[in-house]
Amino acid sequence: MNIIRLSCLALLTAAFAIGCKPNTSDVMVETIDTAYLRQLPNMADTVIPIVPDTSIRLLGVVRGEEIIIGNGQKQMQLWYDVQGQVLLMTEKNKGRIIDSVAFYPNGQRIFKLSFNQQGKADGFAKYFYSDGRVREDGRFINGIKTGVWRSFDENGRLLETHEFTQRGEKLK
Repeated sequence: MNIIRLSCLALLTAAFAIGCKPNTSDVMVETIDTAYLRQLPNMADTVIPIVPDTSIRLLGVVRGEEIIIGNGQKQMQLWYDVQGQVLLMTEKNKGRIIDSVAFYPNGQRIFKLSFNQQGKADGFAKYFYSDGRVREDGRFINGIKTGVWRSFDENGRLLETHEFTQRGEKLK
């Protein structure tokens, strides 16, 4: 009888552990091959120099290029700093933003966001520390923070969790 109780307790404990979100961030040291990104202009059908606006200059961007591949089916914008390092990449499909990634100088992502057809953040989002650990994660729906968002310290420990309504209102 005790063996059955212990087995049931073990199964319940395992099921509970699987269903819970972790209290530490995953280490996602995932650098991007920015050397590959710098080769994209050589593979493009068309490359158009673009001038950064004021908001993007705050990131340290000094110049940009629009890279068109497949007769306009896919466009990428690469934004560079004064040393020629890629700081930001925006990917478009038929003129609509579908992905945007910003980079630390070491090639690690600062954030990863996906976008809907209206150009608003939509889907799972992650923001990273420069070593690749997750700083914050959650979900956007039509540009609005929705559901559970978690923030982590630089050691990967959970700092806080907030829940947002579908209208972006923070629940207490």
